[in-house]
Amino acid sequence: MEELYDVCGDGIQLRKMVWQSFGAGLPDEYDYYADGSYVSETDISVGSTLSYWFLPLNRVEIRVAGRLVIDGLQEPSHVNLRVRRIPLCIWLAARVKCQPAVW
Repeated sequence: MEELYDVCGDGIQLRKMVWQSFGAGLPDEYDYYADGSYVSETDISVGSTLSYWFLPLNRVEIRVAGRLVIDGLQEPSHVNLRVRRIPLCIWLAARVKCQPAVW
C-alpha cells in the first residue's frame, strides 16, 4: 500500500492510494487499474496531524519533499507528522510550496 499526501498551509491532504490486492483494511473501491496496481485518487483533508503505527514487517519508507526520512524500522514505532503554520517572511525566504509526503 502506498499513500501520497500533500502538505500545504491548510493541513495534510490524502491525494492518492495505490495497492496491489484486496484484503482486510484495504479499500474495496478504486478509480483505475494501472501497472498491476489499483489506484484511488482522493482529496481528503486529514487535518494538521497524521499518526501511524508501523511494524518492521511493513517495510515502511517515508519521504518528505522527495527526501528519504525513514527507511525501514527495527522495532514497532509510532510516527507522528504535524503541520504548523510559520510566519510569512520565513515561508517566502524558504520558497516553500506544497510538498508531497509519501508513506
